[in-house]
Amino acid sequence: MEKKCNKYESYFIFASKDDFEKHISECKDCSHEKLKQDKLSFLIKDSSETYRLLSSKQKIKKTLLKIACSLLLLVFAGTFAGIEIFNNYNYDYFINSSGISVISEQGLPTDDFGFFDYN
Repeated sequence: MEKKCNKYESYFIFASKDDFEKHISECKDCSHEKLKQDKLSFLIKDSSETYRLLSSKQKIKKTLLKIACSLLLLVFAGTFAGIEIFNNYNYDYFINSSGISVISEQGLPTDDFGFFDYN
């Protein structure tokens, strides 16, 4: 029974390129190992391109999601800010301390609520 060669790794790491190629051409076990390594390398390179495409699509989706959430937040913030301004609007600004409309004090026509009556 012939002993299997296990020098592929040491030749790959430590030997010069010429010595490595010479050993591969002479040794059946190491040439088979090199073939397996080449196939693995091809698979890794092929899958890395697929991963990069998926990764870029995921980045685009995340960016679009962030934009959508930001716009939604702006819409809600604007809506609630408008409601708060409307609810907190103080109509007492138009009435002086004696309960008379500031507009009527200036001699302008006013309606029943003390606002300017343009009719």
